[in-house]
Amino acid sequence: MAFSATPGNVIGPFLMEQASHLFMVEEFIPAELTPERHQEILNRMFTKWLTTELNYKLSI
Repeated sequence: MAFSATPGNVIGPFLMEQASHLFMVEEFIPAELTPERHQEILNRMFTKWLTTELNYKLSI
């Protein structure tokens, strides 16, 4: 729904837990996967995997 809205429009309401929220689309920023961003994503994924593995090994 948000991606089909035009900038400047208010969308919603969206029910989240016990509240309703309205959102205003200000602008769309196209996705860009730079080599730096790609490496950052890989580093985060590796760190999360390693932390999970270490926690599992330490709990045995």
